[in-house]
Amino acid sequence: MSDNGGEFINTEFDNFLKTNGIKRKLTAPYCPEQSGIAERKNRSLVEMARCLLSQAKLPLNMWAEAVNTANYLRNRCPTKALSGKTPYELFNKIVPNVSYFKIFGCTAYCLDNKPSHKFSARSKKGIFVGYSENSKAFRIYLPDEKRFLISRSVKFFEDGNINSSIDIGELLIQNKNLNESKMEQEIAEIHSQNEWRKILSRCAIEVLRDVESKGSESAEFVYSCNTEIPIKTALSSADAQRWLNALAEELKNILKNETFELVNRPAKKDCIGSRFVLTNKYSPDGSLLKNKARFVARGFSQKPGIDFGETFAPVARQGSIRIMAALSAKLGTEIHQFDVTTAYLNGTLDEEIFMECPAYFKEILEQIIVNEKSNNIALKASKMLKSLNNGDKVLLLKKSLYGLKQAGRCWNFKLNEILNNFGAKQTTADPCVYYIKNGKGLTLIMVYVDDILFTSQDPNMLQKFKIHLKKDLEIKYAGLAKYCLGLNFQQQNGIVAMSQQSYIRELLNRFDMTEAKTVVCPMDLGIRLKRSDECDTEGLPYRELVGGLLYLATSTRPDIANTVSKLSQFLNYYDSTHWTAAKRVLRYLKRTINFGLIFKRTDEPLFGYTDSDWANSLDDRKSYTGFCFILSGSAISWESRKQCTVALSSTEAEYMALSDGTKEAIYLRKLLNELCDADVKKCTLAL
Repeated sequence: MSDNGGEFINTEFDNFLKTNGIKRKLTAPYCPEQSGIAERKNRSLVEMARCLLSQAKLPLNMWAEAVNTANYLRNRCPTKALSGKTPYELFNKIVPNVSYFKIFGCTAYCLDNKPSHKFSARSKKGIFVGYSENSKAFRIYLPDEKRFLISRSVKFFEDGNINSSIDIGELLIQNKNLNESKMEQEIAEIHSQNEWRKILSRCAIEVLRDVESKGSESAEFVYSCNTEIPIKTALSSADAQRWLNALAEELKNILKNETFELVNRPAKKDCIGSRFVLTNKYSPDGSLLKNKARFVARGFSQKPGIDFGETFAPVARQGSIRIMAALSAKLGTEIHQFDVTTAYLNGTLDEEIFMECPAYFKEILEQIIVNEKSNNIALKASKMLKSLNNGDKVLLLKKSLYGLKQAGRCWNFKLNEILNNFGAKQTTADPCVYYIKNGKGLTLIMVYVDDILFTSQDPNMLQKFKIHLKKDLEIKYAGLAKYCLGLNFQQQNGIVAMSQQSYIRELLNRFDMTEAKTVVCPMDLGIRLKRSDECDTEGLPYRELVGGLLYLATSTRPDIANTVSKLSQFLNYYDSTHWTAAKRVLRYLKRTINFGLIFKRTDEPLFGYTDSDWANSLDDRKSYTGFCFILSGSAISWESRKQCTVALSSTEAEYMALSDGTKEAIYLRKLLNELCDADVKKCTLAL
């Protein structure tokens, strides 16, 4: 019996079966349980191979060596199914000798039988990756030569850190000349750290324990991980009580909000799943703020047209946040920050949705009863706990829940209704920017999911806004905005500064560039990037780095916008040259970590600049467009991107850039026309 894989269903294999008189049976599509023995063996091998790669700190491209070694070892391990004997013993009638087994991934020196000259080393340094199938020898990988060697004369070093002295990242990097050796070593260290992070993300509890013993350096590292912790792991850890309290707090908010009710399972209605998502919330400096639990629905099981309809929900543009900061400085106001607790639980559902009870539901209800004692929430929890013991119960959702496909849209409608009742109007240019105009001046409200930024010329409006929100929502008032959406705010003496120092530190730490030398320019002007013929898609975390830089380039750092735009052109065609160029941006950011946008009160109107190069792309000879708009002394909108078509002259390229700049100017004028006075409605655009 086999599955329906192409390696089994082909003419060659069919002829083999026919010649040998073998009758074949196939499993039903998507029914691996019909071939349970084979599937279970595959799982055992993969799990063992995963452990081998993990403890050896080897990259994922060595998975085949790990699987072969796992299979070699399993055949020489006793099993209950064979009455304590090994498969090797039953097949060969000989008890296997395991005295030659070595630690997978350890450092190994093999004899060089053909040295290049008299004074060259007589051994080659490598990594032990398995056993030869055809001879009594070992398989050794030689990183310097990028090849495998079968050798019997090998000296193993199994003590200490496995591969601590070998640049594992160089498995994927081609040596070109001696001048690149330092660069390749740096790449190797970064790649090795990335692989190690993937391993640590599966065991966040152990990482947190390391933080307590290793101090702030480990804390920053965990802050960059920010991974989910399985509920079973959390409740069996030393911090189990803290996690149980976090779960109880989340469910308490849901009960208080009357998000669902407990009902009997419907006869002809499908129920979607549910679960708790556990994460640790960290401050910008990497210190642990709290254990956070979120109750979510398994929205992937919802059926379109039955369980949900429209799902789109808008969020504020990054440019709108900068415009708010610019207007705040211009008007002499302060920006305040609000956070809505369990925002999605406030949306109203139009569909009837039933949901399964989550794991540990009873235990969490019991903890709520203990924590809340005799108040209304405790009574609700007690009543629900008793009902769980009477028949098959499920949850009927009355309000939206995290994980539902329509949850964001339901919350957006609810918040829009609340803000409209307060007298705020949506702008037509950005539906997440609201304004109020009265005799005491302008009030601006900006919404990004559950984060709200507020500024007003009316000194009494802030208190009124707080009272109005508290009527319908549970909110946290954070005071003057200091850190929101990864942006650092500083407000003093009528000046509003925006930067991303915390985010830059996280990037530098993530890619091991905290000790790198700095540069004064984000791009080497002597290098013009082009597509690589041999893309190294596994050896270098190039895409991750460009993605991290992109958030900076679109938020507070227009000085790297052009460089990041060019780097993003090669996400599928990159090599070590592109990687070095991307790391150079990090070196520049380290030098300019305090750079940002500084808005101050000025009388200057909106002013824009456009520019372009001509045919600078070596791959398709397209030109690059760039534009930037200034208000209140700093940039509120900018862009650098490749033009859609090839310009026949520099003049044509300039006009194409002017066209893009004009479209952005029209948008900005439309938004500012709704918000401000005549002095910011004007816009001069310089070519």
